Amino acid sequence: MSTASLSVSEYIDRYPYDPDCHWDAEDFVMSHLSSPVLQFHWCASNKDETEEDVRPTNHWMIFLQTGPNSSVRLNMRSGESSRYPGLLEVSSTRYAFTQNCCFRVSAAAVPGLTVEHVFSLVIRNGRDRYKFTDSHEGCRHWVNVIASDLSGASWMESGVAQRVSQAVVFYFPPTHSIHGAQAPVYRPLEVGTFFWFVPCVFFWKRDPE
Repeated sequence: MSTASLSVSEYIDRYPYDPDCHWDAEDFVMSHLSSPVLQFHWCASNKDETEEDVRPTNHWMIFLQTGPNSSVRLNMRSGESSRYPGLLEVSSTRYAFTQNCCFRVSAAAVPGLTVEHVFSLVIRNGRDRYKFTDSHEGCRHWVNVIASDLSGASWMESGVAQRVSQAVVFYFPPTHSIHGAQAPVYRPLEVGTFFWFVPCVFFWKRDPE
């Protein structure tokens, strides 16, 4: 299926019927594309630990806050292995960011920015085409790259991308642990890979002025 005539809403709404679509927009309200982005939140969430999980890591997600109690969540999920693309889940939520959060980096967005602007940036930079490592690592690198892209577009205050880069190389234990408060633990960044994509210049949302 050609993407040459698709709008952003059509582009992200092809899964699972089009194998070339790596967006899961089932829980996203399409009218929220026009919602203003007020703040960005990078959140390190808790992950269930098992006995085999000797080197635990957080799962990182991005929230585009659109109101006092609303946001759009961007959650890049791993494929079955490094051979399979990840799936970018986008969801409309009724909170600014998840409460299941061990650590957060937040930044104000420039005036006039919308959810559609951010989605368009993700698409034109090929950030929706991503493969995790065989150990299902990669979300930390992905959110770090998105922070760099947003900084490069001058859509948030300076220095935020560096703060995200400094944070994602640590594991933040749950804040309510049976062991009490614990210090962050250094975890080297495991990097997934972006793969070939076709630039879709025809539906780019014009950047805010």
